[in-house]
Amino acid sequence: MSHEKNFLLHKQHCLVAITKVVEPMYYKEAAKDPLWRQAMSNEIRALEENKTWVLVDLPPGKKPSSFKGVYKVKYKSNGSIERHKDRLLIREDH
Repeated sequence: MSHEKNFLLHKQHCLVAITKVVEPMYYKEAAKDPLWRQAMSNEIRALEENKTWVLVDLPPGKKPSSFKGVYKVKYKSNGSIERHKDRLLIREDH
């Protein structure tokens, strides 16, 4: 690889590191951003389309499972953003 290409690649990686999108830790943070809201909507739609879950009425005396969203930015190999990804994790309540 030429020195010029190597320098440009290094510069690109530095720019990506500086401009990396902050991934929210909590729903309240994610809900403020339309890109994260869309990611959450996409996750719910995928779960429904794959029949991973179905919303049903809760039987009397039972508590719903709790869950947590995990928010990640997926990057392309060139450092640009591919997409915002939300993953729902069900918490095991004791």
